Formats: sequence, C-alpha cells, structure tokens
Amino acid sequence: MKFICLVAILSLLSGCSSNANKGQSAAIKIETRAQHYYKSANLQLAETEYLALIKLVPLYAEGWFKLGNIYLRTNQLEAAIRHYKKALSYDSKMSKGWHNLALARIRQATDTLVEGKQKVDEGNSAEIQILLAKLLRLQRVE
Repeated sequence: MKFICLVAILSLLSGCSSNANKGQSAAIKIETRAQHYYKSANLQLAETEYLALIKLVPLYAEGWFKLGNIYLRTNQLEAAIRHYKKALSYDSKMSKGWHNLALARIRQATDTLVEGKQKVDEGNSAEIQILLAKLLRLQRVE
C-alpha cells in the first residue's frame, strides 16, 4: 500500500516523461533501501535514505513519519515532533502519526519532570513525583 501511495504521488508530480519514469524508479529504489535499513534497525542509513526520499517526493507522508520514528527511537524528540507534524500535514488521517506525536510529547514531558525532580528539593517535589509516576506508568510496556 505504501508503494502504491509513493507511485501515485510520483505520477501526479511528474507526468509521463521518461525523466519522470527515471525519477519514479529512483524513488522506489530509495524507498526499498530505506525500508530494508529501517527493518534491520540500521537507523543511520535508514535516515539517510528517507531524507533522500523526501527530497525527491516531499509530499510522501510515510517518509516523514518514518523519519519521526527514527528520531523518536534515538531520543531526538524535537526532530521527531517536527517530522510527525510534517507527515500529518500531508496525511491528517494517519492515526499512527497522531499516536507517535503524542508519544514523543509524553516523553518530552517525562524528561522535563525527571530534570525538575533532580533540581527541586526532595521535600518540595511531591507534585513532580506524582505526575512523573503517572507518565512512567503510562509508558510501561505490558
């Protein structure tokens, strides 16, 4: 399905010229490599390929989403949020995009509370500890 979306976007953007066909072929090859690296957890190479792909096909929401995932997995939360928002700007019905955007923001909130807990006197951190405990429970994998 994702390949179909990619091909459809490429077709709309490029028309029927032979250069367009070469561009489509290049984008599909990049997408194939990107998926391979992503699935094998080689996130650095996957990032490189997805960046190349969205440069060729900027409207490809799935590419922006995958970059968001890469940045979330590498704890680059600001970049993850930026890329999820971009994906959602092209496909606002992408439920996994909304889910992961919220997850990135929950992780940001958790990081903020951890930092606050370290800086606030223990006797004054009850509110922080309560909210932090709730956020950590929310993120627990069962």
